[in-house]
Amino acid sequence: MYDSKILQALSKRLAQELDALPNHDAITDVFDHLCGAVYSLKKCEQLRFWTRHGQRLTNYKKKVSQYLAEIPQGVSPNEYWISGYFFNSALMRIAACYDRVPKLILKKGTVKKNENLHSLMKSLFGDESRYAKWKAVYEEVNRLKHDAYGLATGRSVAKDDVLAAITEVVSLLQEKRNDIASAYDYGGKIEA
Repeated sequence: MYDSKILQALSKRLAQELDALPNHDAITDVFDHLCGAVYSLKKCEQLRFWTRHGQRLTNYKKKVSQYLAEIPQGVSPNEYWISGYFFNSALMRIAACYDRVPKLILKKGTVKKNENLHSLMKSLFGDESRYAKWKAVYEEVNRLKHDAYGLATGRSVAKDDVLAAITEVVSLLQEKRNDIASAYDYGGKIEA
């Protein structure tokens, strides 16, 4: 069973890392994404549902149509749907950081516009096993965004994978703290 102390410990570590870094919009925005992921996972915990297992329910289309009619009227969907919403939010926020953290670590202008993200991650962090769950979350979000069926056939990541991904993120941010600090030690405004 999920232990909420894991999420509390991760959140504390993220806050410590943020506090140790310069006050810069780019840094704060990455940590804001991670804060949103923590919030979304906490909501899943409170709902006691993390995500569905396997394929969607039969006649799911009818449920979505019902939700589309009811949500504007202030009626909430069922807790499974709400939990899925928050779980997807956490995934998307963690995946966004997979794109942004390498750019955060490297000095402005050193990342080529079309540089392969996975090669960049490997050059920064070495062995892929150090960020395998983070990469799995990133790939899950890409399936959600780009595949014709999205996640209709089921998920390839579960709550433990997501918690492991955040653990990897915070560990790698901690490891690269000095690189991030030196790249953003000129102030808190976004450079053009």
